Amino acid sequence: MMCVVVLSAWACAGDGMLTGEGILSVQKVITVSDQGFNPSTLTLQVGDTLTFQWFGQNTNLHQVVVTGLPSGAVTSTNQRTVSFQVLFPTGGTFSISDNDNSGFTAMVTVIQ
Repeated sequence: MMCVVVLSAWACAGDGMLTGEGILSVQKVITVSDQGFNPSTLTLQVGDTLTFQWFGQNTNLHQVVVTGLPSGAVTSTNQRTVSFQVLFPTGGTFSISDNDNSGFTAMVTVIQ
């Protein structure tokens, strides 16, 4: 898990969440690389935004697809280096795949 701080005055607690005064947001991140998704399973809260961040010296193209959202599937651009975000407005289990690398999958569970 990656902690992203928008302001200073922070600390990472044992569960990876940020605590402290002045924190505006915490982002959950899945990295995308030539080895797959990391982590491959993740739990979010309703309303959380998940960032997919391309990582490392990718030689393969990656096109990430998130399925199961109320608005339909969300697909990233087909790139070697990019990042994009997906908002999860409802609870449920959501599948993540890479159109360019058929063995790369992940699962996101969103709870109330």
